[in-house]
Amino acid sequence: MRKNKMNTFISLLLLFSSCSYQTNIPKINKSHQIKQLHIPLVETKLSYPRIEFLATQSLIKSCLQQGIKIVPLSKSDFSLEANIKNINFHPLEKNPEDTLETEKFLMKITLKWQIKEVSSGKIILQNESEGTSKFYRHQNLEISRANALPHSLGKASNKIANQIANQF
Repeated sequence: MRKNKMNTFISLLLLFSSCSYQTNIPKINKSHQIKQLHIPLVETKLSYPRIEFLATQSLIKSCLQQGIKIVPLSKSDFSLEANIKNINFHPLEKNPEDTLETEKFLMKITLKWQIKEVSSGKIILQNESEGTSKFYRHQNLEISRANALPHSLGKASNKIANQIANQF
């Protein structure tokens, strides 16, 4: 009886010790090494002033901080193309004096991006990254939103650059 329990235990141990897990981040073939990266202007169909410029600037800054060299398309092996998918605002806190007026908001920006091989146009990696930022409403809500935009873009860009740096 005791031998059966021991055999069962050992077989279960061997069965579960061979299990593994898989993350949702795709692994890239080691033959794809980023030496130089081109980042064109980020695209969007949203109508926010200067958002394409701010997003592109944020991506370049984040990639440089990760040690990724940014070069023109003619000198690059890979291209990072990004698109601002959406921007959402959610109320977080109400004004205690006026319950109809929201004081604190959450801004959530989603960037859809992909890395393409310049020579073949083959997509090497693609994903979506989110950046969030909390901000308080001041006298003008539009100005408050505009001031929170670079922070949210920076967080999304950092996630993209970290994933690129960790994959290659």
